[in-house]
Amino acid sequence: MPITEPPAADGVAIVYTHPTCGYCDLLKEDLIKDGVTFREVDVSKEPDKWAEVERLSGGDKI
Repeated sequence: MPITEPPAADGVAIVYTHPTCGYCDLLKEDLIKDGVTFREVDVSKEPDKWAEVERLSGGDKI
């Protein structure tokens, strides 16, 4: 299951994803369908963000 943080101060949710994560795709589809504004952080393109994923999830899984 992709990790989400509470909306940022600007009201935009942050969603951490990876291209091989099917759950990530499903979540993004649902957010778009529901009109939720979000910012995607693809950890394959921003590997330095893994530390945030580990902090939020307690592990290295999205």
